Amino acid sequence: MRKLTVAVSAAAAVVWTTALLACSVPVFRYAIEQWNPDLFALTVYHNGELTEPQRALLQRLRPAGIDAAFVGNLKVETVDLASTELARLDAGWLESVSSGAAWLVAQTPAKKGPPTEVFSAEFTPENVERLLGSPKRFAVIERLLRGESAVWVLLECGNQEADDAAAEVLTTELARLQETLKLPEIDEKDIQEGLLTLDPAELKIRFSLVRVARNDPAEQAFVSMLLATEPDLNDPEFRDQPMTLPIFGRGRSLYALIGKGINRDTIEDTCRFLSGACQCTVKAQNPGVDILTTVDWNLLVGSAPESLQLERESLTGPPQYLDIAPGSSVPTEQEERTISGRIDSTVPERIPATGLLGLGGFAVLVAAVSLSAARRVS
Repeated sequence: MRKLTVAVSAAAAVVWTTALLACSVPVFRYAIEQWNPDLFALTVYHNGELTEPQRALLQRLRPAGIDAAFVGNLKVETVDLASTELARLDAGWLESVSSGAAWLVAQTPAKKGPPTEVFSAEFTPENVERLLGSPKRFAVIERLLRGESAVWVLLECGNQEADDAAAEVLTTELARLQETLKLPEIDEKDIQEGLLTLDPAELKIRFSLVRVARNDPAEQAFVSMLLATEPDLNDPEFRDQPMTLPIFGRGRSLYALIGKGINRDTIEDTCRFLSGACQCTVKAQNPGVDILTTVDWNLLVGSAPESLQLERESLTGPPQYLDIAPGSSVPTEQEERTISGRIDSTVPERIPATGLLGLGGFAVLVAAVSLSAARRVS
């Protein structure tokens, strides 16, 4: 009983402290307005001087100057094997680099634990393009820019019956929640302070679902990034179960629901957190891990959806464009299920405990353990 009292008191202290940093803007909108994505580390390993094509490709990844095109939330470095002690590295590609090839290795931002490798391949335009973007990842970005509250990515396990069942639960519950959840009433002070660039009347609760096969070669980097958002998502016990991760803001993955953890209660708790008032405006004290995107969010966020045209510069062909206008084409129904519906109005009465995840302290540890049990039921 004493332990429970201590935990409750600690939770109350966290809530009271973070209330000082709260605002009335819903989490999903505050995140896209205010939270710049963390930087992925991209290291190019080579042996001796880079070739001219390799130098040109490297320059495209880290352009300089006021007119330079935006590439992505990347920090790019080079390591020359000929002049660097790499005894600490135990990588299968070292032999390839020693024989003259260059190799790229991408790692997650160090903000959420030790960096994790998410992509490794020969340093070529084709492989760089595979790292920077993919059809499903670009579809997610497009929808977030259109104003969707969150895009739920379903990582399929390969068992069609289990994957279809998870998709059906998500489709049903997201449609229901779009009709029943209420948005916070926006405080005029938050608008005056620039925390919301949209007219509050334009804020809507909208969710959609994108299905991704874990073994899809085109989505290799995207899948690796999602599986790296938590330390154990690659564990064998989860490989044969469908997994879903809601992506919101500027490409921020919240957390994974796995197997039977994909259910009415966990989906509702997650959606309530994302659509509820932001309880702590400090990004680092909120749950979630960023993925790699190629969007200049600061340039595009706040623009009218009907005026946006998103360009993705291709390294191996002509530029690719996405029409962001309402009614534009989306992937086929076989690839995903899009939920339609809009809602507005007052603040939800209950903010889930998951909103405290990442705020520090013993209370958050207790909340994290409870959340893990709820969303990972096998």
